[in-house]
Amino acid sequence: RIPDSSELRVLVVDDDRLFADFLVEFLGNRGAQAVACYDGFAAGRRVESFGPDIVLLDLMMPGMDGIEVCRELKADKNTRHIRVLAMTGYPSDANQSAILGVGAEICLAKPLDHDRLLAAIGSPALRAAAT
Repeated sequence: RIPDSSELRVLVVDDDRLFADFLVEFLGNRGAQAVACYDGFAAGRRVESFGPDIVLLDLMMPGMDGIEVCRELKADKNTRHIRVLAMTGYPSDANQSAILGVGAEICLAKPLDHDRLLAAIGSPALRAAAT
């Protein structure tokens, strides 16, 4: 089931704070509850406290990268249901294959195409708010 935007909870994980905060505002302006964290290690704690429906996850981060974050989310019975949408400033077949191989639904190239992001999220209410 696709939640409507009033229920949709999105965790943005990106070490680029300005970009992560922009995405929180962008999604928040479309009715989602969105919060950010800025590294892979913090993502695990934030998933537990926030309970997101979707994790919008950067691939390349210092410390724990997006591939490891996704692998851990999908390995845990309590978090494997969370949808993971990956994003990267370094799009390549290898990066896409790696992140999809550990359970992400899609790997979007940065800079993000906002319409493509909203389509990937899939909430009709979010798309309607964008127009």
